Amino acid sequence: MLGFRSKLELRFSIMLKEAKIAYEYETEKFTLMDKFKQEHWARFGKKFKRLESVRTVTYTPDFIIWNKKQKFIIEIKGFRTDSYKIKMKLFLNWLRLNDPEAIFVEINTITEMNFFINKIY
Repeated sequence: MLGFRSKLELRFSIMLKEAKIAYEYETEKFTLMDKFKQEHWARFGKKFKRLESVRTVTYTPDFIIWNKKQKFIIEIKGFRTDSYKIKMKLFLNWLRLNDPEAIFVEINTITEMNFFINKIY
C-alpha cells in the first residue's frame, strides 16, 4: 500500500494530494512515558518471566498537517483497540502540557476525511 499501514491512510493521502494539502506521514514519535525500573513478573510467549524494567511508551501519529495558523495531528483509525484508547489519553495529556495549540483529529471514515479537508482545514 505504498508505505501506508492501511487502505484508509492511503485514501486520506490521496485526498490530501488532490486538495493540494502538504502533509508529513509518521515523521514524529512522541514519548508518553519513559522507561523505568520495576521488578515484575509477566508471560512472554510460553514462558512466565521475571522482568526488571518497563519499556518506554511511545506514540507515532499517522499525519502531521500544518496550515498558516495551526498544527493538526491526525490519526486514521479503522478500529479503536484498548491499547490505542489508553495511548490517546496519554497523548492528549502530553499535548495539553507540551503543545496546547496543536489540534488532534481522529478520523475513522471517508466522510470524516472530507469533513476535515473541507471544513476544519
